[in-house]
Amino acid sequence: SSYRQTTLGTDLSWAHHGWQVWGEAMVARFQVPNVGNADTFTYFLEAKYKVTPNLFAAVRWNQQLFGTVPDGAGGAQHWDRNIFRVDTALGYRFTRHLQGKLQYSVAHENGPVQQGEQLLAAQLTVKF
Repeated sequence: SSYRQTTLGTDLSWAHHGWQVWGEAMVARFQVPNVGNADTFTYFLEAKYKVTPNLFAAVRWNQQLFGTVPDGAGGAQHWDRNIFRVDTALGYRFTRHLQGKLQYSVAHENGPVQQGEQLLAAQLTVKF
């Protein structure tokens, strides 16, 4: 038999002067053999501000929430761990073709073990 996945999503954005704000949300339902429906909802909100024509700061909030499924013992439990992540960044455009960015991220998922909870990254982008 065929098991379906149904996904519905939307996004929106807004910009004014040095501000840019955008977000996206999705809900999905998976038909799982011997389980039934497994639902999830995920979204992010992001804001970016141009401090100067070359310098910008940004922040992003991501979250994914999981529905419950039967646990086989008459109860129900989440089919995966709910998670959130916050990203912050500071970027500088050196020229039309060269940009640098520093990013710090913190993530947390429900559960006893945290995987990759903190991240510090540097990025150099060359456009040609």
